[in-house]
Amino acid sequence: MRYTQLELAVLYLFKAHNATKTSSMAFVVFNTEIYKLCKHDKEKVEYAIRFADEKGWIEASSGNRYIWPSIEAEQIIYWGKTKGELNSMDIKEKKAARYKFLNELYNATGGSKNELISAIELGKKIGLENNLSHDVAQYLSDEGLLEFAALGGIIRITHGGIQEIENAHEHPDIETKYFPPVNYINNIINIGGNSNAPIQMGNTNSTQVSNINNSSNEEILKWIENLEKAINEEQLKNQELNEEIDTVKFLISKKNPKMTVIQESMNIIKNILLGVASNTVFQGLLAAFPM
Repeated sequence: MRYTQLELAVLYLFKAHNATKTSSMAFVVFNTEIYKLCKHDKEKVEYAIRFADEKGWIEASSGNRYIWPSIEAEQIIYWGKTKGELNSMDIKEKKAARYKFLNELYNATGGSKNELISAIELGKKIGLENNLSHDVAQYLSDEGLLEFAALGGIIRITHGGIQEIENAHEHPDIETKYFPPVNYINNIINIGGNSNAPIQMGNTNSTQVSNINNSSNEEILKWIENLEKAINEEQLKNQELNEEIDTVKFLISKKNPKMTVIQESMNIIKNILLGVASNTVFQGLLAAFPM
């Protein structure tokens, strides 16, 4: 949901006073401060309080002597105190989560830099828990694709974010600086779903992707081990190569690794090695490519 500054006035006030359930505000203080914040405009005060109450952001003691933010309101206000956790995702899943989050922000705001959105509500729409939403939003903010515009968890998309999403939409089969190809994300990655379930491709005539057998697992891992040795010996510096190697190892470590996803990363590794094919060490590895 999009918000205006007036609709967030009560949350601003709670934050300014570090209000929580265990550190509430006297209503008389709240009332005085909200009038100051709204420049003594009675209609604006009434609207701001009514809006916050309807959103379930306000809780009060019996007789309304004390007032404090609800748990949901605290999550928005004190967003920066949330500790995220993305370690359960592999690299491609992280990138896909970031794309889906930014894409949802783009759609929710109509591609406007002036619209304010709750990062928590946005994350829930794409199936992310609050801590994961925090990690994703923080990364996108660090890269200049969105910015924290108010309180702790109110965000808006930036010009760079708009350009990145529109570029991804215009070229859905091409990887962007930050995201895998959109068609790959839509067809392969299942954010927040059952990671052990068979993955279904996006067209009606497709079949489910088969798992790799143990012998294939061992063959691929042995090849990856030899590749890592060669990389260290030849002092090859390539971040994308290292990321794809980590992705393959992570996927194979799962109970039911999926061939299609592993094949995608292995093909990227192969293409990178083709770029250094003049090196005899890597030529030998390409000749023994296991897939």
